Amino acid sequence: MNTTTASIGNVWSTDNLDAYYAPYTNDKNINNYNYQASSLTSQDARYLRLKNLTIGYTFPTSLLNNIKCIQAARIYVTGTDLWEYTKIKDGWDPEAAREATGLKRYPFTRNITFGVSLTF
Repeated sequence: MNTTTASIGNVWSTDNLDAYYAPYTNDKNINNYNYQASSLTSQDARYLRLKNLTIGYTFPTSLLNNIKCIQAARIYVTGTDLWEYTKIKDGWDPEAAREATGLKRYPFTRNITFGVSLTF
């Protein structure tokens, strides 16, 4: 199930009056109320993200002249979603659909790819 642990330790109770999240319950009437739009749970959804970054090095042809079979060589590292700053409390990707049914939402992920490009 797509869920986060953001509410753990931050649920309202008589011992935790300043909690952000409503108390856990199985009462469907209360649960329906808990998911109504409200200024109580609205969040600042602005975010700043380093979306894509590629760093590479192309070897000079003077260095490759000593190796007769390689005409060009390049090494690189590419990263996507490497860094993010947000005040969103639930840990979900702010670019993802906000619909929470099924498998339509995923947590924020990072991808890093290393590569070598050779021309023979």
